[in-house]
Amino acid sequence: MEYMGTSQAAEQWGLSKSYVARLCREGAIPAEQDGPGKPWRIPIHTENPKKKRGDHTA
Repeated sequence: MEYMGTSQAAEQWGLSKSYVARLCREGAIPAEQDGPGKPWRIPIHTENPKKKRGDHTA
């Protein structure tokens, strides 16, 4: 499986890196981490979490 980090996900989804990391910590998106302080690994095909919540703002 291919993964992306929080920086790549943030850029792809138009979100801040810290917000993506928070979503990872809270389990709102599927992500893995080797331990505290280690980078998050997010599956490359994970859907933008804003779209899941029905956020249709422009």
